[in-house]
Formats: sequence, structure tokens, C-alpha cells
Amino acid sequence: MIDEVCRNSGISRQQLDAVAFGCGPGSFTGVRIAAAAVQGIALAFDIPVLPVGSSEVLAQAWLKKTTSKAESDHTLLTSIRSRAELYYLASFRVEQGDMTRLVPDALFVDAAACAMLETDLEKCACIGAQPEWWQGPSFDDGFQATAEDVAIIARQRFANGEGVDAAAALPVYVNGDSPWRRTSKASA
Repeated sequence: MIDEVCRNSGISRQQLDAVAFGCGPGSFTGVRIAAAAVQGIALAFDIPVLPVGSSEVLAQAWLKKTTSKAESDHTLLTSIRSRAELYYLASFRVEQGDMTRLVPDALFVDAAACAMLETDLEKCACIGAQPEWWQGPSFDDGFQATAEDVAIIARQRFANGEGVDAAAALPVYVNGDSPWRRTSKASA
């Protein structure tokens, strides 16, 4: 499959400088498979890995869709559904096309819990899976994050020398996000 991708791209394995992957947060199985695949490729080709977070990819997809740099001056709240009423939230400041992370990914159940974001939610625009409790503006107008968005971020990281060894290419695990919960002390 890797040979086919290289062939379709008009490059050889020897021309690969790095490999990138969406490191989450997100679907546990999907993120683990992506991490294992890039670890194998990186080890085989002796190249660095560029992990890219899901919230960054979502913000990058929005940034790519804006039609002018002036339009892109916003504080964004990225929202990715975990399960039930839980959401992975992160915030970014976008100014003249440059994106800066304000708050890392964390797991939230409601607006009250968002107080720890230390971000003025009234001035944020939510992108991604909009929580039922969200009252602010939303930019969720059908855009989709793609592999190209991962590549845009990865290229910049590679240029900055930010690649990691294959062994360090791990999924993002957000504290508190586990579907395995005890139902009672008796079942412990």
C-alpha cells in the first residue's frame, strides 16, 4: 500500500523525509491504528514522525476556508465529540493567518466546566461538533478537515525540526476520557 501511495504521488520511498499522522484526540481505535502505522513506516525508512492534533487540524481546516487574512482574526473553540455528552475542547487565537494554541485539549461535559478554559467564551466561535449547551457563535458550516490540513501543519513542523522518533509517536490521551467506568464499588 505504501508503494502504491508513493507511485501515485510520483515519488520513491527514498524521497520520504518524514511521515505525519492525526494523533487525536478522537476514536481510540482509529488513532491507535494511525500511530502504529506511522511508527512502522518511520522505523522502516528511518525518518521522523510528525504528530498533529485533531483540534489543530480542525482549526487549520477553518483557516484554509477563510477567504481573506482579515476574516481570520478570531478566537476559535474547537469541539470534537467524545461520546454521549462529552466533548474535547481546545482554543486557538488566529490572527492574520497565524494560529496560536491558547488552551490544550481537555474533556468537558457542559458550559460550567468550560470556566477552566480561561477563554472568554462570549468572544469565541465554535467549530466542529457543536455541544447542545453551546450558546455562542458557530462556524460549523459544513467544512471538513482533511489529510491536506494535517500535511499543512506537518510541513511547518518539519521545517522547524519538530519531528519525533517513531517510539515517541503516540496518540493524545485526554485525562478523564475512559469508557471503562466502574458502575459500583461492588463490581470493583
